[in-house]
Amino acid sequence: MKRSVDSLIKIIMAFAIAITYSGAIYSQQDNKGADKGKQNAPETAKTSEDKSDQKEKKGGTYLDIAHAKDNSIKYQDDIRDDIHKLQVVIANFGDANEKSSLETIQKNHLSGTKELFKRNYLNAYSILRDVKSQIRTLYQGVSERYQKKTNEILGRCADVIVEKEIGSGNKEESSGSAAKTSRKITTNKIKLNIAYGQLNTADKYKFDERLAEAVTHYRIAKIYGIGILLDMAESEGDKTTLKNEFKTDQMDSENQISK
Repeated sequence: MKRSVDSLIKIIMAFAIAITYSGAIYSQQDNKGADKGKQNAPETAKTSEDKSDQKEKKGGTYLDIAHAKDNSIKYQDDIRDDIHKLQVVIANFGDANEKSSLETIQKNHLSGTKELFKRNYLNAYSILRDVKSQIRTLYQGVSERYQKKTNEILGRCADVIVEKEIGSGNKEESSGSAAKTSRKITTNKIKLNIAYGQLNTADKYKFDERLAEAVTHYRIAKIYGIGILLDMAESEGDKTTLKNEFKTDQMDSENQISK
């Protein structure tokens, strides 16, 4: 009986020693793994930093490139429309400097579009953004000229209507002729109010730097004004003179180049 107990105690002690030895080995392996992980950690961080640096060297992050692509596509279409409008405006009223500026805008637009098609989105965005700024500068000078000319035409309309209205009261006319003159004056007063409304709208757009829209409304106001002057003309000869004087303005208001 005593032998059996002794044997059992020896077996238990041997099992305990085995477990202890196995735990020590496992602990050493775990520590080695941790040390290896610590050694690799800086390398992993360094690799991430290198990739980030490479992205910056190439020009920007994914979001930068996506933003540049979307804006380049939008700018390309907007610029094409602006160039088409400016070609008519500058051909009709532009000076030598403005014509040179438009040529530069067209060349830069072409360059930016090429970069866009080559998928160099950051370069395309940079070029086309500058073109937008150049167009804004050109439009500022153009809109000033339209504003001045429109005010001159509508001022002449007001003078003619007032002179006709007061003058008709001082002349002896038949009842039929007087009624016709009165209707003409009333009709053209209404047209002049509309013209000044278009002028006010154009001025607001100009103030907000929506210059292409401003030019459109200046054109409409001019057309009303020219129509009033033609309608109030005393003779066919006067009408012919006015048509010759405003030929370019009329063609321009129809978005056509005057020959």
